[in-house]
Amino acid sequence: MDKEEARNISQLFIDYDGEVQINPFAKVHWGKINHHALNGSLYVDNDKNYGIIGDTSKTNRSVRDFSNNVVGHIKKGDVCVNRFFYKEGYHDHVKDWISEMRKSPFGERDVWFTHVNMEHKP
Repeated sequence: MDKEEARNISQLFIDYDGEVQINPFAKVHWGKINHHALNGSLYVDNDKNYGIIGDTSKTNRSVRDFSNNVVGHIKKGDVCVNRFFYKEGYHDHVKDWISEMRKSPFGERDVWFTHVNMEHKP
């Protein structure tokens, strides 16, 4: 993926997120897109109608809230969705992609949404 394509894809995530107020450094820049494309954790459909940054967890770890309290435990193999975007009419495509990622020979994996801009207003 070249730099210009990575910039175009990062703009799709930025446009979806809207104005970031909690952590202005958390925006999806082209370098992050390039990194996730290289390690296989970026999926964007051919027409760029929806995209997801996510992968399975490689380690066990705790999830903490803003007050530093543990609110959950991510297990190795759980699905971690870092960011996503979708255009009108493509919400179900994102849910279907996540449902496919959850499948494993041993049952369904847990899904965790990490670093997702929770301030987004549809």
